[in-house]
Amino acid sequence: FQIYNLRTRSSIIADAFEAAFENLIDYSTAFDTLQYLEHEKEYLVWKTVKSALNTVADLGNFFTQCNDSTSYKVRTVATILPSKKKRTVYVIIQIV
Repeated sequence: FQIYNLRTRSSIIADAFEAAFENLIDYSTAFDTLQYLEHEKEYLVWKTVKSALNTVADLGNFFTQCNDSTSYKVRTVATILPSKKKRTVYVIIQIV
C-alpha cells in the first residue's frame, strides 16, 4: 500500500532538501524525509537521495569528516536503515 506515487515521493525529498539549501527549513527536517527509505524500492527516489546528499556535500563540505565522502554518505544514510539495507544503499549510491 502506497499513499504517494513514485514522482511525488521523489519530489518530497527534492523539495525538502531544496528548502534546506535555501535556509527555509532545518537540514534535520530534510533528513527526516529519508526515514521511510527502508521501504523504498524505486530507482528514481534513490537517485534523488543521492543527488540531494551530493549537493549537501558540495555546498558545505558537510561530509569532510571522512576522506572517502561516498563512504561517509553511505554511513549517514545507513543510520536511517536497518543493517540488511546498508549494502543496498552502498550499491545504489555507487551505481547512480
